[in-house]
Amino acid sequence: MAETVRGATELESSNVMLFLIWTIVGMGLALLWHWLVGPREMTQASRQLLLAVTGAVVAGVLFMLFGTTNWTSVNSYSLVVSLAGALTFLAAYHSLKQLS
Repeated sequence: MAETVRGATELESSNVMLFLIWTIVGMGLALLWHWLVGPREMTQASRQLLLAVTGAVVAGVLFMLFGTTNWTSVNSYSLVVSLAGALTFLAAYHSLKQLS
């Protein structure tokens, strides 16, 4: 019984770590995007930050659900996928903003 509880606790803490790392990846990309491409208004910066973090977390979760069954540790593939997800969300938003 104690092993089951300890295993569940380790799994929960690794999930928190994964979400935290995906959030940091999204925030880092949003900062870089804002510095290179983005406008200088703060409302746009906060929107880009939210989009990048959302993209990173959504891509990371989808990768973990469909790409692999290893939820116990952070791997480089999930980081690359979360980076691609954040970049995809930002690029889509930038493209749609240019159209309107």
